[in-house]
Amino acid sequence: MSCMLIVNPAAGRRRPGASPENLQSRLKRMGLDPKICLTQRRGDAETAAKAAREAGMEMVIAAGGDGTLGEIASGLAGSDIPICLIPCGTVNVMAYELGIPAATGDACSLALEGTPRMIDAGEINGRLFLLAAGVGFDAELVARTSLQWKRKVGRLTYWHAGIVQLLKAKPRRMRILIEGEPVAEPSDYYQALVCNTAHYAGRYRLSPIARPDDGLLDLYLVHARGRWNLIRSLLAFAMQRAYRGPNMDYLQVRGLEIRSETPIRTEIDGDPFGTTPVSISVLPSAVRIIVPGRD
Repeated sequence: MSCMLIVNPAAGRRRPGASPENLQSRLKRMGLDPKICLTQRRGDAETAAKAAREAGMEMVIAAGGDGTLGEIASGLAGSDIPICLIPCGTVNVMAYELGIPAATGDACSLALEGTPRMIDAGEINGRLFLLAAGVGFDAELVARTSLQWKRKVGRLTYWHAGIVQLLKAKPRRMRILIEGEPVAEPSDYYQALVCNTAHYAGRYRLSPIARPDDGLLDLYLVHARGRWNLIRSLLAFAMQRAYRGPNMDYLQVRGLEIRSETPIRTEIDGDPFGTTPVSISVLPSAVRIIVPGRD
């Protein structure tokens, strides 16, 4: 089987056995001889995935976090090439969502023993995302998160940035349109979050009905009704009750637009992504990711 191994070395440093050399050696013992590509900067994984697609590779093996996976998905979207994910990132939301094992050896074995599953993606202003797009609070948090510290201390970086952002958070006026129709008059919100997965920021399950293959996106709107109510809404996220949290609206949509009089920061899959206005839509069955089990 022809395949390419795309490795984010920065992500693999904190995962036992996930160095490029160890991964290549393990895969060769399984009977695979992948072409290896090491990423050095943002965008490299997408470029490598497109090269694998043009070369007619039968599989791409992704060793990295959610950011690396998202780039590879962007390069392979709409193709029949499956992705075997070896989770090496800080949070690994998609791996947890799909039941992909955290142990490097077990994840590698899916290349031969797993089953490709069709997964939706989201698209925001022409850019694909797999997990979530956020406008407002979490985008400001992402902007305050140092990549250097994230690599050193992992999830603690987000906790620190979250506390700082909570103290400084200000509501922003947004106009929300769903499939072209306004939800209501422009209102003040702390956060607009659009998810493709049920899980967010790790193991927090936001909705019991959300699925990454249902052809829908899940929209969470956090109304601006004082800082205490913002804290209550964040607690609802942490307690996995966001879909019915206080001061929050929850909707399942196929597309939406978010507009504002002044630009509001936006993030996708934990990385900064410009500012409003944004147009977001679902791309059903956009990518194939190998999961445990056989047909």
